[in-house]
Amino acid sequence: MTIPRRLDWSSLDGAGRRAWLDGLRPPEPEADVDAILTDVRTRGDAALRELTARFDGADFEDPWLDVESADGSVTSELQTALSRAADAIRRYHADQRDSLRGDRRVRTAPGVTAWRRWQPLERIGAYVPGGRAAYPSSVLMLGIPAALAGVDEVVLATPPNPDGSVHPAIVAAARIAGVRRILRAGGAQAVAALAYGTASVPAVDKIFGAGNAWVTAAKRAVSSRVAIDMPAGPSECVILADADADPDLVALDLLAQAEHGPDSVAIVVSDAPALLDAVAARLPALAATLATGERALATVERHGAAVLVADLDAGLEVVDAVAAEHVSLQCADAEARAARVRNAGALFIGAWSPIAAGDYATGTNHVLPTGGAARAWGGVGVDAFGRWIEVQRLTPAGVAGIAATVDAIARGEGLPAHGASVLARAERAGSAA
Repeated sequence: MTIPRRLDWSSLDGAGRRAWLDGLRPPEPEADVDAILTDVRTRGDAALRELTARFDGADFEDPWLDVESADGSVTSELQTALSRAADAIRRYHADQRDSLRGDRRVRTAPGVTAWRRWQPLERIGAYVPGGRAAYPSSVLMLGIPAALAGVDEVVLATPPNPDGSVHPAIVAAARIAGVRRILRAGGAQAVAALAYGTASVPAVDKIFGAGNAWVTAAKRAVSSRVAIDMPAGPSECVILADADADPDLVALDLLAQAEHGPDSVAIVVSDAPALLDAVAARLPALAATLATGERALATVERHGAAVLVADLDAGLEVVDAVAAEHVSLQCADAEARAARVRNAGALFIGAWSPIAAGDYATGTNHVLPTGGAARAWGGVGVDAFGRWIEVQRLTPAGVAGIAATVDAIARGEGLPAHGASVLARAERAGSAA
């Protein structure tokens, strides 16, 4: 079998294309997740403790870990790298923060002024996955923008080790981001605790962060009660490459996303059969050089694809159809083609812009929509940690000036009290004039 499997886009009809796209989305364990959510909502801390013991092998009464007293010992190399990454993240997101400042007041009619006021959230939940790897970068990607936005409290949740500890790199990143304590819980049970609250865990206003299918399903399920950032599940990439692309670089980018886990999606799209052949030929050899290579190659075999298209315009059609978390353009006129991409969580323009750079060091946020959600959602930004409040102020002359408009529309909608509330003020304004 060719790894990744070859797919001829032009030979598929609409039903065939939809079937392939649907197969990229891992099924969500809704029934199991609902049971966990109900258990935590009903029994609170007792359920959280039992589920943490069952899934993570850690049993403790107090689910909290104090960041300052916890072990955050990492190598000087990693400490320096985290600090540099944090600087880039802070610089990029501070620019977003600055755009939220100030009231842009608009005079919509004589005596009528309207504007929007930015208001940060009070408390947010930041979920950082565990499992096959530790993700200190995700701590920075959530904690730093939250602080810049002015969020009062960040509740960081991450799966503990069996001894109850948290990976030192997570602790080190939490210190850099200004997070004070860590909730030692993962999976759907952590999402439930953040959404519903328990005796020891305060409910949050919004839940952020990526996770596996269980976490994604749990976030969807609680979204009627608490806001969520987006559906953010297993990692995805689509690479649009032409005949001149370097097959080694394309293959390494596929492996980089596939090493996240068995549900990751890694796709290369090209109008050059020889390029697809070369990528397939290089994947096993390159995987053999990586500690994670065996599992990454298995993921590419399971969820990868080499999609042959008639030309790069058709390739852009595939890119938009998948609506992937990461889209890399390793082809001629990459920037011009990138401008035509409508559906992507993040774009990486040219062969010198590896996806992994955005994961760690360019400053852009790597918490991105997956599973086709990039059609409607974007990545996490400072604005996600707050909301706009619509504000208006009217003078007596202003309310008198719009009274007839309000009354006519209100009567048209069958809501006469709306009109009466404005007409009464207009009458008083006239009497006072």
